[in-house]
Amino acid sequence: MEYALFDMQAFEFLLGKEGHTSTVEQIENTGNRVILVPLCRIRLKIVSFVEGTTWNCAQPSHDRAAEYERCQTFNVTMMRSPWLQLQIFRYVARESLARAKVELGADDPHRLRYAALELRDAMEALTYDRALAFKDDVPPEEYKTWQPRKLMAVLLEIDPSIGMTSSIAFGLEEEYGKPAPRENMKLLGTDVVFTLANLKAHYDAIGSYLHMPSLEQVQSGQVPDPAKLRERCHVVIGLVEKVLNSQVWNSTLGVVAVLDQCMNEECKRPIRKRMPSGREKVDAQCFECKAEYTITSETDGRVLWMPKMTDAPCSTPQCPERMSLWPHEVRSGTHWRCRGCGAHNGIALTVTKVEDADNATPS
Repeated sequence: MEYALFDMQAFEFLLGKEGHTSTVEQIENTGNRVILVPLCRIRLKIVSFVEGTTWNCAQPSHDRAAEYERCQTFNVTMMRSPWLQLQIFRYVARESLARAKVELGADDPHRLRYAALELRDAMEALTYDRALAFKDDVPPEEYKTWQPRKLMAVLLEIDPSIGMTSSIAFGLEEEYGKPAPRENMKLLGTDVVFTLANLKAHYDAIGSYLHMPSLEQVQSGQVPDPAKLRERCHVVIGLVEKVLNSQVWNSTLGVVAVLDQCMNEECKRPIRKRMPSGREKVDAQCFECKAEYTITSETDGRVLWMPKMTDAPCSTPQCPERMSLWPHEVRSGTHWRCRGCGAHNGIALTVTKVEDADNATPS
């Protein structure tokens, strides 16, 4: 019997959407991959895309005349997959939205804060969902950023278009190299984004209702108004629904400059950098070694990668040799062997005597 290997992306794609019952090949878990066996069939009902979820499955016998009631049952557990993580945040946002609606529908002022909490979770999930789609462009240290506003600001610094709602359309050019006329364009859909402006307007405002009013608020009579919270929750629900109802989402289209090998001899890893529209020059950094570059667009459609380096002189008097250092290397503790005179040079903090006629005290 032949076996075919598929990753979790193919696995989820074959099964379809949440709640859908589909027929796929027999599944055997092998770490983060799945083996599909051609001759056996399984019926699965997807309950959740969350890692660790177990599905009850029915395995038919090899006799095709036998129906599913003759099958033995077993379990399949969802394994971790980077592609699957892209689906989890959107799923969480949808679930949080549904729970928020339930809390609001109860018409109980004490349950308003639970609706607010669910909507904050939805806003966070949509922001993480957006960031994960552009994970190759986000510096690894920014993965620790949990505040949605800060994370969205990081994305906008990479490329302002990441935080914009945009429509995707295609059409046939009438003249090579010139955009197709508007009447020739066919709309594929609109990628609605929960923008930084939306987060600034609602995330902290809703969060203020999740805490006990302070003594100052109580004494001044400025206790949060439940009616205003309910109104704001309905506004956020509308924004979240627009994002989740997008026909296309997390489009990563754009111009990307690629350097096959980092110019740092000790690294040589590939580097990519998005080139925002209208920007002729951008700064880039290697995520591995922190080497920095300036990327400049050229007229022929290519880009020029220029390393940012500082020429450090040799410590030997009259030695003309210089050592090119990356910005992250210009620090105390960096040392090198001079290629000219062989001297062992290093950068260090020093204390020098300052001649001061007034004998001023240290500042």
